[in-house]
Amino acid sequence: MKWHPLVSVILPTWNRAKYLPQAMDSVLSQDYKNLELFVVDDGSTDETGQIVNSYKDDRICYIRTSVNRGAAAARNLGISCATGEFIMFQNSNSVWRPGKLRKELEKFSDVSMDTVVVYHSMARVTSEGKCKEIPDSSVMFGERSGRLFDKLLKQDFIKLPAVCIRRTALVGADGIGTFDNMIPDLEDYDLILRIARRYRIDYINEILADTYYIEDGANCDMFRRVKSNCLIIKKYKEDMRRIGVYAEKLRYLRELGKITHTERIIQEMIERYGEGE
Repeated sequence: MKWHPLVSVILPTWNRAKYLPQAMDSVLSQDYKNLELFVVDDGSTDETGQIVNSYKDDRICYIRTSVNRGAAAARNLGISCATGEFIMFQNSNSVWRPGKLRKELEKFSDVSMDTVVVYHSMARVTSEGKCKEIPDSSVMFGERSGRLFDKLLKQDFIKLPAVCIRRTALVGADGIGTFDNMIPDLEDYDLILRIARRYRIDYINEILADTYYIEDGANCDMFRRVKSNCLIIKKYKEDMRRIGVYAEKLRYLRELGKITHTERIIQEMIERYGEGE
């Protein structure tokens, strides 16, 4: 590969010290070496700092905040420091497979300039050890590239550890901006939707990363998840109505309330954050 642009990799983390080495190692061991890795420690109280500082690799930049501000703010801090032509995101509970970075850049060399995101399939490993591929078979192969805004409104099938983004699509003169700090969860889905509204997205038909379920507050906070869904529905309400999925999204939240016995709370949140029907 003759083209060797700098890639900025942003890895936010909070109190996941025991998972961090495998996430970092899978980035640093890629066969494409021209990268900078920003580990953004979002106010951890565990051994995160000691672990990062034990690495003797000048491609690593360790950034620590004094308080926990959330994944969106941590990623935005990383973006503000990034100098690469491309930006990629890693999670502390994810592992990149060999060749991921190189293959995404090779894909960029073959696409038009209005394609600002390249992504690939991922394997999500559940707490029971079962694997689920994302996107799954419900997303037809021909629907995984192109102008994907409407398709993504219906189904969230592009996950952050799978994407490589032209930096100018976020922070350039025509950029869509960075993560919305007001959305406590699903901020990655919102970012991809804003990109897809304006630009093309291309797909690599290969699993190049694995993400593992970790039972902690970020995964289990039902309030955060419901509030975020309500905010997404509010933000894209007119588009969801245009393609006929708005009522379906509200039904999903209400069904979630039945399962979790939180119907009253969810209805209040729909009225507060989703502005009702």
